[in-house]
Amino acid sequence: MVRAHSQQQLTELLRRGEEVFERDVRSKITDADPQSYLLIDINTGDFEVDADSDAASERLRERRPEALIYFRRVGSDTVHRFGILSAPETAE
Repeated sequence: MVRAHSQQQLTELLRRGEEVFERDVRSKITDADPQSYLLIDINTGDFEVDADSDAASERLRERRPEALIYFRRVGSDTVHRFGILSAPETAE
């Protein structure tokens, strides 16, 4: 399921993502490829790094199904997409 977020909510989620990155993650990824993707669960600080953003997302979702995921490139403040991932919709 895709959740709709207001601009204010997105701004707060992005602020939290940057805060967790600076406080808990940056020092742990110094050897990572700068072109890799970094995905952080902003609620727990759990993260994944991979050249394939989908693979990183799948691994993080396996551990944290309800994660609010903040995306960025390891060596950049930007990524090719913008936003926070909500929990995937499950088939019934």
